[in-house]
Amino acid sequence: MTITAVQLAANQFVSTGSVTVYTVPANTKTVIKEASYTNTSSVTATKVTLNFVPSGGSVTTANVVTPGVTVAQLGIYLFPELVNKVMGPGTFIAVKDDVGGLGSFEASGMQIV
Repeated sequence: MTITAVQLAANQFVSTGSVTVYTVPANTKTVIKEASYTNTSSVTATKVTLNFVPSGGSVTTANVVTPGVTVAQLGIYLFPELVNKVMGPGTFIAVKDDVGGLGSFEASGMQIV
């Protein structure tokens, strides 16, 4: 077994449609250690939504982790709901906001092979 610290998503801008920001590789498990959304604009970004989608699944209301979190202008949301969450192969994280292009998502964690 090999455990490697990795950046899962690096400052990926979020749009109004769900964007897949990380997918667990085959034969790998991932433990999320940190995830954040940074609002880089002077406008409040409302409804930042994150989905934790199981392998073979799709983005639906059934797999929403954070439904419509408001992030103030130049603010950060840290997604405590994801800390230490274990993801299996093919599982993915999708993020969207209701305005689009106001902020970015990043995450780090450990991959176990």
